Amino acid sequence: MFLKSAPIKVDKLLKELLFDRIKTAVLTSATMATSTTDGLKYIKETVGLDSTKDLVLGSPFDYQKQVKLYITKNTPDPRTDKFEEAAGNKILKYLDITKGRAFVLFTSYYLMNKIHERLAPKLEQMGIPVYIQGRDLPRHQMLEQFKNRIGSVIFGADSFWQGVDVPGEALENIIITKLPFPVPSEPIVEAKIEDMERRGIDSFQNYFIPETALKLRQGFGRLIRAKTDKGIVVILDSRVLNKGYGKSFLDALPKCQIIVED
Repeated sequence: MFLKSAPIKVDKLLKELLFDRIKTAVLTSATMATSTTDGLKYIKETVGLDSTKDLVLGSPFDYQKQVKLYITKNTPDPRTDKFEEAAGNKILKYLDITKGRAFVLFTSYYLMNKIHERLAPKLEQMGIPVYIQGRDLPRHQMLEQFKNRIGSVIFGADSFWQGVDVPGEALENIIITKLPFPVPSEPIVEAKIEDMERRGIDSFQNYFIPETALKLRQGFGRLIRAKTDKGIVVILDSRVLNKGYGKSFLDALPKCQIIVED
């Protein structure tokens, strides 16, 4: 039996133990800005920075020419039972467009395994090799085989949203099944929500929205890793279009050609 603990807020700790003790620090990442309007506000509040020089730079990539973003507007709400079948059909459609060469990103192992069971025979008939996280191969071996077998597909969960680099023709399609909202029942997330509500702060607007925007940017960023890369990103979660907060997520992504489909 293990008992683990973690602070729900690290801003004061980082300020006291790090930033107040050094003259200069450079913090840099491709996914620190949550939108074109709010910029670095969220990350500064999270790590306890109140006096900084900020700079948000553009990308060296031409997303308008290199990426097409497909959004399905009539896919059932991901929180309903109808989503699994509809998402499976959409995934097949977009995998056929790029002949594999894709990451299909999930927010839960449960949905990933259910859709894999549904699609595996059909993908085999299409001649598309499919790898699924958490089965036979460690992640690094799975990535190596994916790179070497052009036309493959990886069904991946949390760790495939970030820190994965596959430039070139092996990866030309990122399919995002659901918006990557934090899971409210996870202990740290639950504690953060309780703390914010205790202080009269709207946890959805001030925690869920920016955290999801950052994770979505990370997933989107798996596609273009070089100036010669090209491909499509597909979002199957219709809430991007149908909910008022959806615009926040689109604002967080690089400007590219957006195609709305049924």
